[in-house]
Amino acid sequence: MDCGMGIQNWGGIAVLQEIVGKLHNEYILWPHQCQYKFMANEFAEKNGFPDVIGCIDGTHIPIRPPANDRDSYITRKGFPSINVMAVSDHRMVFTDVFVDS
Repeated sequence: MDCGMGIQNWGGIAVLQEIVGKLHNEYILWPHQCQYKFMANEFAEKNGFPDVIGCIDGTHIPIRPPANDRDSYITRKGFPSINVMAVSDHRMVFTDVFVDS
């Protein structure tokens, strides 16, 4: 693996999924419904966004895909990658992370 220029081993998706899986129940937690109003108030106070409980973003991490399935990893921009999507709360703490090809 080469973290400087993107994941160079196609098994990187499995590694990221494993990491997210290990962190998911203890550190990456979707908020309970009873917290929504508090979170929305915090977002509005700190950032001026009313009725928001999370921010979502995603990125493509370049990889060297497996030779036998290269096409499954090609993005609309023409390079192989895995897709990572994350949601954070008003404290910039991850509440959800998804990794896929």
